[in-house]
Amino acid sequence: ELETNVGLKTLPGDSGDRVTLIGRGELHLSILVETMRREGYEFSLSRPEVLIKSIDGVQSEPWEYVTIDAPESRTGVITSSLAQRRGILISMQNTQQGNRFSYEISTANLIGLRNELMTTTSGEAVLNSSFLEFRPLSTRVESVRGGALIAHETGTATAYSLEKAQDRANMIVDPGEEIYAGQVAGIHKRAEDIVMNVTKGKKLTNMRAASADMMVTLAPAWKPSLEQFMTLIAEDEMLEVTPLNLRLRKRQLAR
Repeated sequence: ELETNVGLKTLPGDSGDRVTLIGRGELHLSILVETMRREGYEFSLSRPEVLIKSIDGVQSEPWEYVTIDAPESRTGVITSSLAQRRGILISMQNTQQGNRFSYEISTANLIGLRNELMTTTSGEAVLNSSFLEFRPLSTRVESVRGGALIAHETGTATAYSLEKAQDRANMIVDPGEEIYAGQVAGIHKRAEDIVMNVTKGKKLTNMRAASADMMVTLAPAWKPSLEQFMTLIAEDEMLEVTPLNLRLRKRQLAR
């Protein structure tokens, strides 16, 4: 792969079974991961990081110039997202299609923005970015997603438990799906992590209750793409990649 993919570099990790991949961004690395996945490899990914460079003894990080074209109705969503990521608004111009926003933002805070805007603007925003320069390290956004809803037990996810959990999190597993303790079963609607047993079934008795025949109503599970999953990984999490599945999990599985 290194012979044909000129933008890819590898460095040995801190142990024999770990490798550090260096690429040209989210899309470049996600294509490589998907290719390896289709070839039958199984591995785990940690959170993507931006390379830091020392310039005249000052730790510096890359910044990018970003332009976003979107209808006027999406102005609030875009400005809110960029403000949360500490982007610097350079200009906002009216165009025939709506508005064009120009921002300067650190590459670290830019990670995941493309997928976020794809969702929040229903695909109406078009984002383009180019390298600007290296600047001294700035404040980084820790995470723009909520906490994790972590599976407490290993087993099969049940509709009964998922119905209870969906009020607190956006679920990423379906009923009947095999999960294990420490796996992330959903994205919490608040910032903190929570642990729940999503394998618990409804207790059966020989007494017929008035609500016995009530139907369980579940919202469809959100199934992020590989690129979306890569931007969701928190500092204490890993993405398990196999030819058949993508699973988000905590680094430490033992309770």
